[in-house]
Amino acid sequence: MCRLTPAAACALLALLLAACGDSAPANGGTFRLEVLSNRADLLSGGDALVEVVMPAGASGLKVELNNQDVTSAFAQAPSGRWLGVVTGLRLGENVLLAGLGDRRSRIKLVAWPRGGPIFSGPPVQPWECTTEAAGLGPAQDPQCTGETVVSYHYQPAGGGGFEAYDPENPPAAAEVGSTTTDEGETVRFIVRQERGTLNRGIYEFAVLHDPENEPPPTPLTPPRGWNDKFVFSYGQGCAPGYSQSSVPDSKTGTSLNATLNLLGRGYASGVSSLMAFGQTCSSVLAAELTMMMKERMIELLGPDRYAIGNGCSGGAEGQNTVSDLYPGLLDGTRPECTFADGWTPAITAKADCQLLLNYFNAISPQLWGVLAQQSAVVGSNVSMCYEMQGLGSGPQDWDPAGSGCQVDAALVYDPVTNPTGARCTLQDINVNYVGRRAGDGFANKVLDYVGIQWGLQALQDGAILAEQFVDLNEKIGSYDIDWVHVPERTAADVAGITRMYRNGQLTYGLNQRLIPSIDTRTNNQADFHGNIQREIMRNRVLRSVGNLDSQVYWLEAAEGPFGLPSPEQSVLTLVKVDQWLANIEADTSGDPLQVKVARNRPADVVDGACYDGGQQVPAAQCEAIYTHQLLPRLVAGAPNTADVLKCQLKPLRRDDPDYEGITFTDAQWARLEAAFPTGVCDWSKPGVGFQPPVGDWLTFKDGPDGKPLGPAPVAENY
Repeated sequence: MCRLTPAAACALLALLLAACGDSAPANGGTFRLEVLSNRADLLSGGDALVEVVMPAGASGLKVELNNQDVTSAFAQAPSGRWLGVVTGLRLGENVLLAGLGDRRSRIKLVAWPRGGPIFSGPPVQPWECTTEAAGLGPAQDPQCTGETVVSYHYQPAGGGGFEAYDPENPPAAAEVGSTTTDEGETVRFIVRQERGTLNRGIYEFAVLHDPENEPPPTPLTPPRGWNDKFVFSYGQGCAPGYSQSSVPDSKTGTSLNATLNLLGRGYASGVSSLMAFGQTCSSVLAAELTMMMKERMIELLGPDRYAIGNGCSGGAEGQNTVSDLYPGLLDGTRPECTFADGWTPAITAKADCQLLLNYFNAISPQLWGVLAQQSAVVGSNVSMCYEMQGLGSGPQDWDPAGSGCQVDAALVYDPVTNPTGARCTLQDINVNYVGRRAGDGFANKVLDYVGIQWGLQALQDGAILAEQFVDLNEKIGSYDIDWVHVPERTAADVAGITRMYRNGQLTYGLNQRLIPSIDTRTNNQADFHGNIQREIMRNRVLRSVGNLDSQVYWLEAAEGPFGLPSPEQSVLTLVKVDQWLANIEADTSGDPLQVKVARNRPADVVDGACYDGGQQVPAAQCEAIYTHQLLPRLVAGAPNTADVLKCQLKPLRRDDPDYEGITFTDAQWARLEAAFPTGVCDWSKPGVGFQPPVGDWLTFKDGPDGKPLGPAPVAENY
């Protein structure tokens, strides 16, 4: 044992003898501190749920926070665990010390501001607070801190959506419906909803709780209807918003009515305005908000068994990136209308489609009157590109003066009148992870067009003529940093591209082996949520992991907008991911988690199965309607992982096997040589700057080169 100073010895003696009648020191069994609500070094809000693991029947526990007695915060829960919410943490380092007889457990707690950030890096500016519009009063500081509001809602006995419930003046008992959770608990269908602010966003979570018949929720008195499980939703879309914005409405699957089924099954459902990719498309920020919300929910309700993701489109982007970058925040995912991440469709569909449509319709319309030939170059029905153009989705992610900023127009970038304004691009809202250019201070450009042979496979397949191929690659041009079309092929900033890989901005897929995932959709061929997007995600997992043991894909035998599955199918994925996680939970072997994930998949969770309204049907029904697709860069020869941002080059050679059986005139070849003065893409080589992410749980507190936080702190026991 270490040598103590006289003052420290006195303090220790006081800790041991503070209460008369304590039992003798317990010398057997486990004794340690465990922080349950979050990592001990990433705590927010000034509090933490802590467990003291003690020998059975022991007494005389003493706990101090920064030399102040906080023993009274701890009590034995009905489960037998000793739990306590420790409050009053000061920003920075705190020391929590527990004593039992002659034994000690000590852990350092690091507290961060409720308004953030913790690991996401410096807050982007400008930023619009919206607390008043959300009913949370005026913003109290630059972090957009507002009031915390609790309200209650109930489902009427006859069913339907939620109605307001006033605990001081409740409706008649016969008017309130009931629900039976997936744990078999039948309770009145009354929901506690909490709305507040965390990390410049507005959060909202809801859980079954009957205020007339239950005590207020605490880790010692959790709601009877809570099934000890969480669901986190990530909304739809992807936009570079500079606003606190609002909690997504029912269209995004995250409002009370939209999560009625989740709540009725007993789940606590959580969302934040900044977890919604359609409002601020940042995977690191979404992970940080997931972590902070999860901490808040655990500190109110108690420790959870596991957390499951929820969401279509941008909601799939959130699930895939959060689970890959910060493993452990989500224990299972249910991506629908899948994209691998926010960047992949923004580059491979939105940006490339806009470039091609500009060429087809504004530069050489005389050559491209046949839509089937346009589709051959796009790799999918060209309606995908026209649909995006109609929605304005293309420029929304890349035009610095576009509509995606979601702030007052006076704050938005203009190259002449406001050159330092907010730039409405995906790269600028994620500047903490791609870094800045030295010259103009804008975020590094990650779009690269050098060497791409647009329409190569269409030429090889005979779907377009040699003259169309030559004209396309000669005249298509590209977009510069301000999203202005220029005749030359512009290059990306290599520093930004390198960070995209090292920081995991493009989902790499390795950590998908650690979580069960069921991806479901209907067939889609009309918009950019095409079937190819889910194939890209699986190809990355296969490349990085070597198998698809953790990945299950289900198709519904139907066509659907955005590939959105039926409600019955969404419920089925929730039920089956839950069963899968319960099997893993019951597996007490010492095997690695990825082995448990592969081993414990339910027997009826079959990869590639076909469904109709939640009922499995013969696979042939799905095979008959499945639309096989590519994307413009894949038609140009890019690998099926669609994650080469800047290709390495090879010389343009007339005898290249790419042109076998194709005849170019001398004049056409000379035009190709002029179009590709430095060579064409060599897709057999890794992309420029490609590398696996440098680690998990990266922090960007010190700059755009993310650093792994390392293992979570554990208590020192002596």
